[in-house]
Amino acid sequence: MAPKDKVKSILAEKLGLEITDIDDSNLLAEDLGVSGGILAETLELIKEKTNVEVPVDEAKEVDTVAELIQAVEENTLE
Repeated sequence: MAPKDKVKSILAEKLGLEITDIDDSNLLAEDLGVSGGILAETLELIKEKTNVEVPVDEAKEVDTVAELIQAVEENTLE
């Protein structure tokens, strides 16, 4: 599964949504209701399921689903 699909799957699971409800352009806080706590839990799930850790400083700069996907892709060890 591509990082994009993994991130969307984890977000959908965490938020109780379908993957099809999540668009790359969605704002995490405004559109999906992702608070700081939910983001932290989501990052922990991403770490557990993909073995990719996004640094907290970097995660604080993420506003959209696409930016979260990019942060995961950038921190994936090849």
